[in-house]
Amino acid sequence: MTTIGERVRLAREAKGLTQTALGRAVGMDRDKVNKVEHGTRDVSGGELINFAQALDVPVEKLLREAIKVQYRGPKDRSGMPAAEATLNRIVDNYLDACALAWPLEQH
Repeated sequence: MTTIGERVRLAREAKGLTQTALGRAVGMDRDKVNKVEHGTRDVSGGELINFAQALDVPVEKLLREAIKVQYRGPKDRSGMPAAEATLNRIVDNYLDACALAWPLEQH
């Protein structure tokens, strides 16, 4: 499972941007981008949208894996803990609804 910061870094590297270039695009200095990528600085909703737009990725791509729930308990038929599977379906449904409510312009 990756964090939001790790997913920002992966998307930035895939796009061939430096931290400085990404920072310029989102209105942050390189140090703040570095802290986001290393998980030592939280990202606001607006900043997350700015990152997604600058990186040409949907917000939910930056969020989806970062907020998966890990739970140890009784397992369902697939071998995944039942509560974890249920909570992750809820998270997925919520993020899908957010994507429909606030679609980002695709580039």
